[in-house]
Amino acid sequence: VKLYVRADCGKLCDDARSLLASRRVNFQEVDASTPETIEELTKLAGVVVVPVVVIGERLQRGFDAGFYHSLLDGAGFPRAAGEAARPAGVKAEAQAAPR
Repeated sequence: VKLYVRADCGKLCDDARSLLASRRVNFQEVDASTPETIEELTKLAGVVVVPVVVIGERLQRGFDAGFYHSLLDGAGFPRAAGEAARPAGVKAEAQAAPR
C-alpha cells in the first residue's frame, strides 16, 4: 500500500493516514513534491493530486473513507474489532492502477 501526500495537503492527507492506521495497514508514504515523485504520480494517477492511495492494482484519488474501506476490504485487510462494514447503499468505485 502506497499513500502519496504533500506537506500542504492538510486534513485530507491526515484523514487518509488515520484511516490506514486505524485499519493497521502498513503503508509507504510517498512525498509527492519532488520532480521524480511528481512524474511517478502523474503516470500513475493521470494528474498531480493528493492524497492518492494505491492498494494492489487499485488506486483512489483524493480521500473518501467509504472508498478507502472498500479498497482495503477488497484487498483482504481486516477491519478493526467492532468496526462495521460500509453502510448499505454506499457505493465505492475505484479504478485499476496502470501497469
